[in-house]
Amino acid sequence: MTDYVATRWYRAPEILLGAVKYGHEVDMWGLGCILGEILMGKPIFPGSSTINQLETIMMLTGTPGAELQKNISSFAPSMIQSVTQVGVLSTKYEGGQVFQDCSDQTQARWRSKFPQATEEALDLLYQLLHIDPAKRISAHAALKHPYVATFHDEAVERVATKDVDIPIADTDKKSTAVYRERLYHEVSKAKRPPPERPGLSSQRLNEAAS
Repeated sequence: MTDYVATRWYRAPEILLGAVKYGHEVDMWGLGCILGEILMGKPIFPGSSTINQLETIMMLTGTPGAELQKNISSFAPSMIQSVTQVGVLSTKYEGGQVFQDCSDQTQARWRSKFPQATEEALDLLYQLLHIDPAKRISAHAALKHPYVATFHDEAVERVATKDVDIPIADTDKKSTAVYRERLYHEVSKAKRPPPERPGLSSQRLNEAAS
């Protein structure tokens, strides 16, 4: 899988650290960046390069320990050694699952970054922005978080019953024209009316439906 995915300011740290395998956690990270932007009124991780992006992230989340670095990517230790911004490496990622599990120092750092956020907003944001992807909250769990309880409606929240079938594999690189043509084909197919049942006219189908 490519390491050039998502706009840099919303790119998950495991991708920045060179992970060759990643999952839905990268989407939850991006969602956390958007929530933080809403709370703060501007992008929360406006990095100017890959290394600066990591520095900007770790100033808030803390720096992952040696074992977590190796779990994320074999490139992570050397990349984090390239970090030069003062104070980043001394700020450690604690790994508490929820915001309330964090030390007073970490909580103060997050509250200072998002002074307008409620405790519930901070907790959801913290769980979305774990530097450890294994601890990042899932979409299913996030929908049940107290911060979004007002908008939670299981009647309209559907869960896919099978994996999404991608018509063209990500690993098969083709020209823009091929992707454009395939997209047009898929949209046309979705808009096509269902075929009539043999022996029944459109008028009789309408009558049967009414």
